[in-house]
Amino acid sequence: MKAHRAGHVSRTKGKRPLRLVYYEFCEDHSAALKREKFLKSGVGRRLLKEQLANPNDDILPGWRNRQTQQT
Repeated sequence: MKAHRAGHVSRTKGKRPLRLVYYEFCEDHSAALKREKFLKSGVGRRLLKEQLANPNDDILPGWRNRQTQQT
């Protein structure tokens, strides 16, 4: 995140300042890439938007489990 905020990452350089609105823990890099691909898909993006708008609902599969694991 520091590299993104400092402007060292070309994909986010022109989109600063950045604000982290959501993150998930994944067991390995492969799982993280698969999850990122899903969240950037049409269905994943829609579900993520709904989940962020309604944080107490279980819209995004595994949402509560991930939140519980991180606390």
